[in-house]
Amino acid sequence: MFGNHLPEKCVNALKKLFDVLRGFEGISIAFSGGMDSSFLALAAKKSGLKNIETLFVKSELSTKHECQRAISISEKYEYNLKVIEISVLGNPLIVGNPFDRCYHCKIGVFSTLLEKITPNWSLCDGTHAGDAGDYRPGRKALSELKIKSPLADAGIDKKIIVEILRHWQATDLIRAPQPCLATRFPVDTKITNELLRKIEEGEEILRSSGFENLRLRYHGDIARIEVSTEVVAQAADILRKNVPAIKKLGFRFVTLDLEGYKTGSMNEETNESEKGRNCQVD
Repeated sequence: MFGNHLPEKCVNALKKLFDVLRGFEGISIAFSGGMDSSFLALAAKKSGLKNIETLFVKSELSTKHECQRAISISEKYEYNLKVIEISVLGNPLIVGNPFDRCYHCKIGVFSTLLEKITPNWSLCDGTHAGDAGDYRPGRKALSELKIKSPLADAGIDKKIIVEILRHWQATDLIRAPQPCLATRFPVDTKITNELLRKIEEGEEILRSSGFENLRLRYHGDIARIEVSTEVVAQAADILRKNVPAIKKLGFRFVTLDLEGYKTGSMNEETNESEKGRNCQVD
């Protein structure tokens, strides 16, 4: 289980995590298909805990791409996945995209999930120890609702997660965070389902060019594209062929951000990180 080549720090953290997990009668994991929640689900299985399920929230803020990934991962690793459909755009505190949008979104989403889990089971999320230094309004909601965070409780951070996943030969679970579609909009910009689908379709077009870690930021009639910093130099020529398709979505201008992808680029005036405003659970 632990292996001779796993650093002692990781071994100790994993043992502590297993002890935490074995203390539950059963757990429902808020599951996005991202690295942290995927690791938690896999660790729960390896801990010997029998009562485990994963819950993927399908809302207007999620994408078909992420939903399909969550389903594929669940099939491969034999997670007991349930897709829970929740509408969030009925809440004006989400539609208006205020500074604390994520707080209101998580209150609504996790309150609904709490109503759906098996009695005496605990609802858990993938928050890890390294998240403590980030400003995340959504974490306040999780605290108020008493959502469990086993990774944080065991002192496991992202570096440990990556190390253990490599040891378990589950490197396909290692990936950059994929925040919800609401993070593509500036603060106080009204979010509509039509605009969300425009962003989703645009990013799918761009992803077809081979860019996995990308964002299409909405600025009215301007689509600002961010790709990983290390590929910005090559991106212009590759992405140019996608400009007509992006314009067909209703954008007048398509631009490439020469600074590359960075979290929080829509919220720099408030010094808030993109992860902090992420309505998707990971």
